[in-house]
Amino acid sequence: MKHIEKRRNGYYANLRVPEDVKDQIGKVRYFQSLKTTDPMVAQERVGALISKWKAEIRNARLGGLPEDREELLEQIKSGRATQPEDGLWLFDDLVSDLASDRNDPELFAEATGRRTKTTLYLDEYLASLDDQAPKTVDAKRSDILRFAATFKFFETITTVAAKQWLASLKLAPRTQKRIVGFVNVYWRWCVEEKGLAIEPCLKGIAKPVGSKKKTLARLRDIYRDEDVKLLLDASRDDPSLHSLIRLAAYTGCRIEELCSLKVDNVTDDCLEIKESKTSAGVRDVPIHRDIKQFVVSLKETSSDGYLL
Repeated sequence: MKHIEKRRNGYYANLRVPEDVKDQIGKVRYFQSLKTTDPMVAQERVGALISKWKAEIRNARLGGLPEDREELLEQIKSGRATQPEDGLWLFDDLVSDLASDRNDPELFAEATGRRTKTTLYLDEYLASLDDQAPKTVDAKRSDILRFAATFKFFETITTVAAKQWLASLKLAPRTQKRIVGFVNVYWRWCVEEKGLAIEPCLKGIAKPVGSKKKTLARLRDIYRDEDVKLLLDASRDDPSLHSLIRLAAYTGCRIEELCSLKVDNVTDDCLEIKESKTSAGVRDVPIHRDIKQFVVSLKETSSDGYLL
């Protein structure tokens, strides 16, 4: 039986310590009682001990292993770079065992260069954007990290998977286009500046952005008389909302314009809009004859200096 030795008083596990780590481990052979005289029980127990001893040998060869994953990756990569070509297979075999022990299937591929982390060059890329506003750089970081949270390695990205992921976010076409654009530019930078061998594959996955005029035309359906009546009737239990709807319907003013309108800026004939979204919005809005008395009533009952 492999790694099992029978002695008069039972069975023992044993494993020879390789020459290159004898000094670190401090012995030439592992040897421990399996505390049984039954060969079947010995066979069941030996596996755990051999795995433990092999892990100690591996740790000795790798130079002591940190718990932090990023530190571990750096240590493995540094150690791998110093291995002779004919001994690299053995080192990689140890890394494979380590990945299995830590239940981290991606560790081996990442540590041995078979996979490239999507965010590997992100900080360096963002640092190169010194001619761009901090707000823009932060937006790029956020979008790229959002993408990388799902696609952790460049090698795992496919056009189909990326398109499905983007669709699952249920974002507006412009937002989709922005995210894909930011990721594509970063990816292209990795190819051109860092020698990444994987070409971008995200072209055409975002929904096309339609004409702004056409989009607005679809959104701005014309209110019919019955629609306005329905809104007014539904808001009668809320006097403030009812007044706001009525004023908006007769003046065409924005909500924020009406809510910030002071009594002092209301004359007998018009509403003087002093604060607006744009400079063009500062204007005088005639008061329709059908709401003149209504506006007078709002002025007279105002308790805070504002019309609404």
